[in-house]
Amino acid sequence: MNEFFTIEVELPVAGKEQDEVRYIEIKVNCEYSVENDGIGPYEYWGSKEIDLGINYAVIDNTDWDTAGFTKEEIDLINIEIDKNLKAWEVEIMKRVVDSRSYCAFYQDGD
Repeated sequence: MNEFFTIEVELPVAGKEQDEVRYIEIKVNCEYSVENDGIGPYEYWGSKEIDLGINYAVIDNTDWDTAGFTKEEIDLINIEIDKNLKAWEVEIMKRVVDSRSYCAFYQDGD
């Protein structure tokens, strides 16, 4: 599954004073999967139980258009992307993943 995020990155202006920067917006395509930490149905001392666990998003890959950027700029942008990954995973959960949807999988019997 894919989700898009936009970040603003501060890049130094080439050939200018050290304090001079430009701000650019980068559209990042995040490929993600939904994981679950539950073990599902189990039996404990004869009692049948269900561990539904918690769904969470994991960003597996990011992609953005690197055309027109120097290697140094690409490295700076990738650092900013890495800083945002955890927040984006949380945002994906808010946007598209119902953490209770896993329950429906186990309601049809054992």
